[in-house]
Amino acid sequence: MIEIELKKIEQILTLKIKSAPDEVKKSFPKVLQKNPLYWIAFSSDSFFSLIFLNDIYKNITLDRMSKRLDSFPGLILDSEKKAPAAIKIDNSKSMWVGNCTVKNMYSFDLGKDSTVILENHLQYVKFNNSEDYEYKIDLAYIISFGNEINVSNLPQYFEELLTYSIMKWRQEHASKS
Repeated sequence: MIEIELKKIEQILTLKIKSAPDEVKKSFPKVLQKNPLYWIAFSSDSFFSLIFLNDIYKNITLDRMSKRLDSFPGLILDSEKKAPAAIKIDNSKSMWVGNCTVKNMYSFDLGKDSTVILENHLQYVKFNNSEDYEYKIDLAYIISFGNEINVSNLPQYFEELLTYSIMKWRQEHASKS
């Protein structure tokens, strides 16, 4: 497992989200308007993700983590596995995936050097023991590593992705006003 410097990610979040003027915050998704913000960061050798959750799924996720279970099963296909996935992403920047529901398959076959914004994602998983599990991700930033994106420049790509999402939300908010 790679080592991510979360302090830099937290500084970017503080600068762009927590310290944003109230007028700008009005355009953010509800999950980013809460205080305190609740997010989970996790990474593997091939990607980094920062996931924002509402109170309901925050508690479910913490419960799964305490049991050492995969918090987001079916979200990202491990590059070594072969299985069906709803969306193949490879070498894509600032890809926006929103309002999706995925059932009984992986959501993403995540290739290299990609940055993804995931908003309002619902995932249904059926385990081998016939247990059904569902979760909702209000907002996530997913960044895959490759030849271009690596641990050293991850904060730069994260900041660019976050800036892009804020710009998009502000444009949408302005068009509704």
